Amino acid sequence: PLSDALLSQVRDAVYAELTGDGGDPESMSLAGSLAPPQIAHALWVFVRHLPLLSACHARAPLLAAVRPLVERLFHLLSEVGSLPAEQLCDLLEALCRLGPPYSQAPLAHRLAVQIEMRLNSNQLRPVHMLPAAWALYELAAAPGGGPQGAHPLAEQLRTAAARLLPAEGAAGLSATLRAMSLLPVGRLPLLDAVGEGVAALPAMEPKLLADMLDALARLRYDSTPVLAAAERLVGVALDHAAVHEAQAATALEAL
Repeated sequence: PLSDALLSQVRDAVYAELTGDGGDPESMSLAGSLAPPQIAHALWVFVRHLPLLSACHARAPLLAAVRPLVERLFHLLSEVGSLPAEQLCDLLEALCRLGPPYSQAPLAHRLAVQIEMRLNSNQLRPVHMLPAAWALYELAAAPGGGPQGAHPLAEQLRTAAARLLPAEGAAGLSATLRAMSLLPVGRLPLLDAVGEGVAALPAMEPKLLADMLDALARLRYDSTPVLAAAERLVGVALDHAAVHEAQAATALEAL
């Protein structure tokens, strides 16, 4: 997370770009100097900080400054077809984190349509697919969102990720687990394909191994084959004397 001072500076900079001169917020329009990818990136940064700001009374003034800007940015983001595939997935996750009314807005449907198009044209990697699938499951399970797991695209994303993960290697598996561990709520069935990939690895570079173990611990993912694989991979790294103190400490705490 950004410090309060830095987050405030980022907020002020985005606000100034949207208003042109830092003036009246009502002057914000799509004629501002921020393109859709920049708006999407700003949203992702701000949305991830909202729960942290909400949890601390002392940070209420910063929360009061950031939340209206998030609302304005969503209103400005009308065109999503030009966004990179990973930003589409990030925005869908942001909508899920915010909950109603954002998660029930037409933007969520437009994002899902675009994500499905990118999936069909092979523009998505598992590190983006599984968080997007999580968001779709959560949106469907939310009040007014329909039966749990009802969105067919969520299952398509999960299946595609399971097919592609074996070719991702250690770096891709570690990155995917890390992305999943940063979600507010873990949906463990989505991780089974990642776990199978981890169990099949013969060895893992120590930094990736430490990151992977940390992610598994955050997710409380206690699959027996994965834990056995983690023990084996740690043993291989120790046998090669490739683990330094910080990596060993991370692995030890995670285990």
